[in-house]
Amino acid sequence: MVAAMRDVRTSDSPALPDLPSPVDAAVARYDVLGTQVGATSEGPEGTPAILMVHGVPGSTRDYRYLAPLLSRTLRVHRLDLPGYGAVRDAQWHDYSPDGRARLVVGVADALGLEEFAVVGHSMGGPAAIATAAMVPHRVTALIVLASVGVRRHRGMALSPAQAGVLRWAAGLPGVGRALLPKSRKIYRRMGFPNADTLTTRELRIDLANVMAIDFFAARRRAAAVRAPTLVAWAEDDRLVEPEIGQRLAVVIPDAETAAYPAGGHNIQKTRARELSEQITALVG
Repeated sequence: MVAAMRDVRTSDSPALPDLPSPVDAAVARYDVLGTQVGATSEGPEGTPAILMVHGVPGSTRDYRYLAPLLSRTLRVHRLDLPGYGAVRDAQWHDYSPDGRARLVVGVADALGLEEFAVVGHSMGGPAAIATAAMVPHRVTALIVLASVGVRRHRGMALSPAQAGVLRWAAGLPGVGRALLPKSRKIYRRMGFPNADTLTTRELRIDLANVMAIDFFAARRRAAAVRAPTLVAWAEDDRLVEPEIGQRLAVVIPDAETAAYPAGGHNIQKTRARELSEQITALVG
C-alpha cells in the first residue's frame, strides 16, 4: 500500500502563490432526514459533481477560494451541515462521521446525484471518508484536506470524553455563558472566523462533533475506502501535524498525497490553485 502511494511535492520553497478571488455563492436549503442541509450549485450542469464538506466550525465560506476554480469544469456543491452557515438554526442528533455522512448522501439524493466526488477539510475529512466508505458505488473520488485522521492530533485540546463533560456543563443555566470568554479566546488563537461571535449553542454543537470522534472506527472507515483518493496537507499546519495526513494516506488504500511546504491549516484557501488542478485531474 505504501509503495503504491504517490507523494506529490510542489516545491521546496515556502512561498505561497497568489490567492484567487473569493466567491460566496447562494445557498439553498434542502430537507434531509428530518433536518435541513444547505448547498450551493455552481458550475456547468452535466459535468462531474463534487460535494464539499466544511470543518468544525465551518460553512460553505470555507471553500470560497477553491470552489470558483473547480466550478470552471465541475458541478460544485458546497454544503452547510445542520447548525452551521445558512442552516445554523437546523437541529441534528448525530454529529459522528457516519451521522454527517448520512446527511451528505441525503443531500446528494435531494440534488439528484447518482455519483459524486466528495471533499472534506479538517473535521469535514472524517465525514467525507465515512461517505466514501458508506456508498462506495456512488463516490467517484475522495479528497481530504488538512484532515483529522486516525489518531489524535495536536490541535485536539479535549478528548471525546472531556468534550462530552464540557458540552453537558455548557448546557447548564449560566454555565454556558460563563464559558464563552475563554472559548472565544481559544477559537481566536486557533484562527476560527466565528471566534468573536461564538454562541453557547454553537459551542455545544462543536463539542458534539468532538465527542463523536472514535479513532478505531476512523481506521475502519479509512481502510474501507475504494475511491481514488487524494490526501493533502501543509508541513506548517499548526493544528493537524503532517504525520496525521501521512498515516491516513497509508490506511486508505492506494491514496495519493500532496504535501505543501507552507499553507497552514486552511490549504483550501492558501493552496487553492494547485489543489484545483489536482482535484480536477482526479475527478474529471
